[in-house]
This record gives sequence, C-alpha cells and structure tokens, in this order.
Amino acid sequence: MQRWVLTVCIFAIGFKTKDMLEQFSWTDYVVGIMVATVVYYAALLVWIKFLTKSRFKYSDAKGDGHRVDAEEDRTPTASTTIETLVNDLNNVFVQHKGKTVSKQALATGIREVLQRSQGLRGSEIEDSIVVYIQAEAEQHCSVRFEDAEVIKMWE
Repeated sequence: MQRWVLTVCIFAIGFKTKDMLEQFSWTDYVVGIMVATVVYYAALLVWIKFLTKSRFKYSDAKGDGHRVDAEEDRTPTASTTIETLVNDLNNVFVQHKGKTVSKQALATGIREVLQRSQGLRGSEIEDSIVVYIQAEAEQHCSVRFEDAEVIKMWE
C-alpha cells in the first residue's frame, strides 16, 4: 500500500514539473534571475550599511560629512606627531649612518627624539615604533637594541 502511494506521488510530481517547465520561456527565466540578483545585492548593500553604521561616525566638527573611524580618531595632530617622530628618528639615523657609533651615543639621540613625542607613549602604535627603531638602528648604524632598551628610552 505504501509503495503504491509513493509511486502515485512521484508520478503526479513528474506531471506538475513537466507542465511547469513548459510554462516559462527563457526570457522569463533570465528576467527572474536578474530580479533575484538585484534584490540580493540590494539586501546585501543595506546589510553592509547597517554594519558599518555602528563602526563609523560622521565628523561634526567641520560639518563636511567625512567619515572618521570611531575606534581610533585620527586627528591631524596625531598624524603630524607620528610624521614628525619618524622624520626626527630618520635624522638621527642619517647623522650616524656609516660611522662607527657607540650604542650609548645612538641611544642618547633616539631618547631625545622620543622625549619630544611622549604623547605616543602607551598608544597602540608604540610597538610599531619600537620595531621601527630596532630595524633602522640595525640597518643604518649596525647597532642592535632589545625591546626593553627601546622602551626604556621613552622614560
């Protein structure tokens, strides 16, 4: 009995599928796929806008509508401070480049630059600055600093 019911259901579905396939043309199919694609990407765009809305805020200071990262405010003074720090460190490395320089003399020059940039101490880019100092000192002056030595120069 169950096998007979199953056979009848499959037979009926087969007829419905055949009628359905003959009912739509290729033009209807292409138009349907295009509409579904547009709806999908519109929903995706709305979803992305919703997610980024919580991560970004709009600057009210200038009123120009520029996006500012909410997690990290990158003000012109912060980028100027970083640029100044890198330029000053490069000047120290260029002064000692190619010369036989003691580790202490180079450390003194780096310490003077870092003392002027105390605002960056403890920031999220402090580790990057330490790595930069280590790499540049070793490349230009053949002096190797440990992490603890460079961090101590901030004090």
